[in-house]
Amino acid sequence: MENNQTSQPSIKKRKRIIVASVVAVIVVVAGVGMFVWHEQPSFCSAICHTPMDAYYDSYATGETDKYGIPVEEADRTSMTAYLHQSTQGTTCLDCHVPSLSEQIAEGINWVTGDYVVAGNNLKGQTILATRSLDQLGEAREVEGNVFCQNDSCHNLSFEELEAATADLEGRNPHTFAHGEMSCGDCHKAHSQSVNKCGECHGDAPLPDGWLAPQAANAMAEGVLAANSEAA
Repeated sequence: MENNQTSQPSIKKRKRIIVASVVAVIVVVAGVGMFVWHEQPSFCSAICHTPMDAYYDSYATGETDKYGIPVEEADRTSMTAYLHQSTQGTTCLDCHVPSLSEQIAEGINWVTGDYVVAGNNLKGQTILATRSLDQLGEAREVEGNVFCQNDSCHNLSFEELEAATADLEGRNPHTFAHGEMSCGDCHKAHSQSVNKCGECHGDAPLPDGWLAPQAANAMAEGVLAANSEAA
């Protein structure tokens, strides 16, 4: 009788240990799964649904740019987000390297709706206000072109860039006669890239799929104005 009484607490203790172990395993597996999903582009679209859909679409398929404007298949690689995804498997977080403080701040801003938008695109999706490379790199404490020119991405100096495009017909876009420019002035991630030199120089070359800056600006402004009036 005494043996039965002493064995019952022991059995209960073992059960508690087993239950606790199972719960711990579930928590660990769920945490690992969440971390893996967090690294995927689909996480950006699913969790931050409202402000990210337009950007995810331009990255994943390239069928439309962030303004919802259809992009011909041959021209889609002029959008650097689609180009890097389709040729190298680059994910959102490969470029938008997150810091913990930035993620917390963005999470709070998303929950409270405290983020700046430019308007809606042709598909009714939200477009965020355009951010410069300085702003994109602020949380990582990198400035301007270091966002692109770094050991993990484009490990080239301006001199090497200039030499690489020296044979372009008409005008070398990497000869900075007017001072250093931002990579983002020409290379656009979620819309067709532009040759900013074309604002002044009519002979500025336009690679396949690229737009003259005047045309790109007119298209973007037209979309935002039309949706603003509709609202």
